[in-house]
Amino acid sequence: MIRSLRTYRPGDILRLIALCLLVLMFTVTSAQLSHTKTVLDNGGGSTVSTNWNVTASIGHPIIGSSNSTDFKISAGFIKENFEVIGIATITSEVLPDFYELGTGGLTLSITVNNENLVNQMTFAFRKLSSPSDTPSQQTLTSDGSNNYSVTLTDDVFSDDIGITYSFTISSVNGAQLERSNITYLAVSDGAEPIPGLRFGSAVSDYQIISVPYELDNRGVLSVFDELVPYDNTRWRIFTYSNGQTIEYSTFSNIEVGRGYWLIVADQTTISLGAGNLPTLTPSAPFEITLEPGWNQLGNPFTYSIDWSGVLQQNGNPNGISDLFQLNGTSLGSNNTLEAFRGGFVENSTSSAVVVQLPLDRSAIGGRKSGRISNEPMRNPIDNSQWLVNLTLTDGTLTNQLGGIGMHSDASLLQDQFDVSLFPVPFEMAKIKFDVGGKNLSRNVVPASNDHIWEFEISGSANVVDLNWDNSYFGNNEMHLVLLDLDAGRRIDMREDDSYSISPTGPRNFKILYGTFEFIEENALPAAFGLGDLYPNPFNSELNIPVTIKGKRELTFNVDIDMHDLSGRKVTNVWQGELRPGFYEIKWGRDLSAVQMPPGVYYVVMNVAGDSNDKILTKKIIIK
Repeated sequence: MIRSLRTYRPGDILRLIALCLLVLMFTVTSAQLSHTKTVLDNGGGSTVSTNWNVTASIGHPIIGSSNSTDFKISAGFIKENFEVIGIATITSEVLPDFYELGTGGLTLSITVNNENLVNQMTFAFRKLSSPSDTPSQQTLTSDGSNNYSVTLTDDVFSDDIGITYSFTISSVNGAQLERSNITYLAVSDGAEPIPGLRFGSAVSDYQIISVPYELDNRGVLSVFDELVPYDNTRWRIFTYSNGQTIEYSTFSNIEVGRGYWLIVADQTTISLGAGNLPTLTPSAPFEITLEPGWNQLGNPFTYSIDWSGVLQQNGNPNGISDLFQLNGTSLGSNNTLEAFRGGFVENSTSSAVVVQLPLDRSAIGGRKSGRISNEPMRNPIDNSQWLVNLTLTDGTLTNQLGGIGMHSDASLLQDQFDVSLFPVPFEMAKIKFDVGGKNLSRNVVPASNDHIWEFEISGSANVVDLNWDNSYFGNNEMHLVLLDLDAGRRIDMREDDSYSISPTGPRNFKILYGTFEFIEENALPAAFGLGDLYPNPFNSELNIPVTIKGKRELTFNVDIDMHDLSGRKVTNVWQGELRPGFYEIKWGRDLSAVQMPPGVYYVVMNVAGDSNDKILTKKIIIK
C-alpha cells in the first residue's frame, strides 16, 4: 500500500542544515526547496523514503554569479523507519439492543474515521447462553464510505435469548480497538404464541405455564386478551404466593420467573403482547428468591433448563428440593424445566435462599449431592438408606409425591428428605403425614430397627389405587405392613404391591416397619371393627375385613351372619374364635345353606368375650 504524505517533522530542519554545508563555498542568492516522502506499508511496519530537491542561484566571491543549479540528494542518503501517525476510530454505529424475529435479519454496522487507517476489521459472535463455544468469525470489508456491516439471519437466534458479538479493528500502525455488545430477542404484539397448551375442563387439563418475556403490558387480561372477559367457567389462572394459592384478580400481573396454573376449556391460540427477553449477562444472571415452604417458579428462558444443574452451579444449597411438576396427568419430580413451563420447588429451611439461573447451558450438569432422588434410595429395606414411593392413582391423575423411608442423616422433624403436602388449586388424592405440625406427603426418618408411620389419604371422590414397588425390598428379616384402620384391613407390602381405597372420605392408615416380632406386637387394632365389604355389590365371593381389639393373649367368640332387610337371619357366614388382630374372611354364595336371591342384605357380626360384647353391621348388595 503506497501513501504520499506532506508531513514535516522537527528532524527535517536538521537535514536542511546538512544541505547547506554542501554549498558552504557558495553564496546562495536565491533557492527553492522541494520535498517528497513515500510511505510503504509491507505488513511488518511502515518504511518511509525521503527525497530532497534544491534549485538555487549561487554566487562566488571570485567568479561571480552562475545560473540556477539543481542539487539532488539521493533517497539513500536520508532514509528512516517510523510508525505512521494516525489510528482508526469509530465515528458511528448501529448496534440494536433488541431484535424481532421475522423482520429480515439483524444488520449491525460500524463507521470509522478513515478506512485507509484500517488494516483489518473482524466480526465475531456466539449465542448468549453458550459462552464456552468458539465464536463464529468473519473478516469484513468496507463499502467504500468508511462503513463496515454484517447481517445475521433469524436462525442465529434459534433457541436462545440473544447473541453477544464484537467488532475488532486493527489499524495499520498495529493498534487494536474492540467494540462489544449484546442484542436480545424481542417480540411484537401477537407474534409469539404460548406453545403446547392443553385444553379442556377436566382436572387433568390443568398445566403450569410461564412467560419468559418482559411484556410492555403485564396485566393478566392484556396477556390473555384472547380469553377475556375472565370467566371461571371458561378459563382460570392461579399462582402460589406467600403460602397460599391465589386466583386472578387477587394478583394482577404476569411476572418473568413465576409459574401460573392455567386451565382453558376451549381451544384458543394465546399469543403474547409486545416485549423483550430479560437483559441478562453471564455475570448478571436471572435470580429467584426461594422463600421457606413451596415456591411456584417459571422458566425465564426460551430454552429448557436442568434444575439439578442449576442447584449444582449454586453449590447445592441445603434444604432446596428437586423440581416438581404436573406433566400431563402425573404429579412428580422432574428436573427438566421446558420453555414456557413452570413447577414447584420447596425450601425446607427457615430462611429465604437466592438461586441464580446461569446462562451457560453447558455448565448445567448433574448434581453431586443434595436432596435424595428415587434411584439412589432403591436399596433393600434393611439398609440404612431406603425409600418406598407411595403412588396414588385417582382416575386420570397420578400423585407420585408420597413415600416413606429411612436415611442416616434424616430428622424426626421436617427436613430436606421430606416432601410437604403439595399445593394444587383442585381436588386430587393425596397422602398426609402430620409431623411436628407440618403436613408432609413424604416422610423419611432416621435409620432405625423399627418405626410406625401414621397418615391419611383423602381428596378424591373416586376409587383410589395405592401402589408401591417391592421388587428391591431384598431377602432379609425386615417387613413392611400396611394397616387400613378404617376398613380393618392388613396388607403385607412384601406380598402385595397395591391396595384399592373406596371413596368414603379421609382414610386413616399405618405402615409398620420392623421384624416379624415387632409387627405382630404392634399390628393390633384400636377397636373392634367390621370393615368395608368388597366387592360391593358382589356376585359369587365376598371379602369381610374384621378387626379384634385387645391384648394378644385374649380370645373372642365371633359369629357372622347374613340378614335380610326385615332383620331376619338368612344364613351363617362364619363362626369361630379369634385373637386380637386384623383378619379377612372370605365367603361365597355357594356356601349358603339357603338360596339367596339378588337384593340388599346386612352382614351382622357378634363379638363376645372379656366383657367386650359387640354387634357390628354392614350393608351388602348381591347381584
